[in-house]
Amino acid sequence: MRVNAGVPAATYVPEDPNYQGDQLNYVEPRVTTVAGFGAVEFVNGITASSSDCVLAIDAGPEATLLVNYLDTSSRGTLDRSVGSRAEGCAEASRVAAMVIDTARARLGS
Repeated sequence: MRVNAGVPAATYVPEDPNYQGDQLNYVEPRVTTVAGFGAVEFVNGITASSSDCVLAIDAGPEATLLVNYLDTSSRGTLDRSVGSRAEGCAEASRVAAMVIDTARARLGS
């Protein structure tokens, strides 16, 4: 999980004029929400196993929270059939929502 300052989440949507997914080998973007925030889920076209997922969550006008779910259980055997993208993205969304909820609780909002 990391914050990309200066990179709006919209740049992960292919229709955005500043789309950067092709340069970063991100494929199959899908617009969604996480804990009420706009988000884009996608996979890394080079290294992804079937259940890997990356979430780019809108964290402000010029910031994106990136959450990577990597299925390391399939890496040792190179078995790319462990789980599904839907399962990986659901897990990434669950963890991201917990982080957002914790931050909200600490800020009292």
